[in-house]
Amino acid sequence: MTSLDSRTGGSLQSLKPTGVGKKGVLALLNAIDGFQPALVILNGFSPTGIAIDPTSRRVILVKYGNLIERRCEDLLESQIVVDDVTVAKSNLSSRIIGAAVGEILAGGVGAVVGGMATTTTSNQIIRQVTVKILLNDLSYPSHSIDFIGTTWYGQTYPRIAIPEAQHLHDYLRVVIHQNETVASPGDGLRDQTSPV
Repeated sequence: MTSLDSRTGGSLQSLKPTGVGKKGVLALLNAIDGFQPALVILNGFSPTGIAIDPTSRRVILVKYGNLIERRCEDLLESQIVVDDVTVAKSNLSSRIIGAAVGEILAGGVGAVVGGMATTTTSNQIIRQVTVKILLNDLSYPSHSIDFIGTTWYGQTYPRIAIPEAQHLHDYLRVVIHQNETVASPGDGLRDQTSPV
């Protein structure tokens, strides 16, 4: 497996599956000097995910089993995207938009997605739950992690995928807030995360 990084001239646009599974990626993460992740999320056969070490302020993005190292300060925004619609967003000095991530319906096959300012709701079948991360990097500007997909044992259900995506989004909100605090201590700005 090659660790691609724009600072070493690696082509991030041409990432291909490495054939390294989750166990291989975990072994590679454990071998990184001084990297002690507090959060590791790996999804899929050719793993895509993220590992965050808040102590060293390092982030390892995993795409198709390839490792891409960045600093926590490179994280600009986190979004939860459900079926191509952004339902939650958090970014530096965000001051925008609002709607709610829906509650899971019985059976785990759908969700209620509704705007907070309205009283109407609608039912829909959820086919995709993704956390999209915007990075301060022109060679690799965004990283997506899918939470619904086919696995060896079947389909991941929304009742599992949505809380996992929400957990990652919440964790990233804290990291982004810490970035803002480190970047401009005492300026009074706060992370204004609103559901979309």
